[in-house]
Amino acid sequence: MFYILDKNNQPYPMDNMRAFGLYMAGAERSVGISVFSDPDGNEIARVSTVFLAIDHGHGLEEFPVLFETMIFSGNKDIDDYQERCCFYVDALEMHDRVVEDLSIKLGDATVETAYPLKELSEKA
Repeated sequence: MFYILDKNNQPYPMDNMRAFGLYMAGAERSVGISVFSDPDGNEIARVSTVFLAIDHGHGLEEFPVLFETMIFSGNKDIDDYQERCCFYVDALEMHDRVVEDLSIKLGDATVETAYPLKELSEKA
C-alpha cells in the first residue's frame, strides 16, 4: 500500500497511482537531517530520517511502517544503523535519539539539524 502525508504530516492511504506519482514527484519527504562535522568543518556523518511512502511492514504490522532513520558516514562501525517506525511524531523522536547517541560516540563533533517536514507544516 502507498501513503501520502497530509498538511499535518499524518499518513493516509493512496490507491490512485497517478496521484501518488504526482505527490512523490514534488513532495518533501525528509523528516530530519543532521550533519556532523569535525573541528575543521569537514562532514563526518549524516543522520537522515525520511517518510518512505510505502509500508515497509508489508501489511504484517498493526500500523504501516512508513518512516526510516539511517546513519551515513563512510565509517563501517556506524553506517549499518537503520531503524523504522510507524508515526511522524515517533520519527521525530527517533531522529533526535539517534543524533544524541551519535553525538556521544563522535565526541567533539558539531551537529546542525533541520526538520523540513515540520517546518513546512508550521507554515501551513
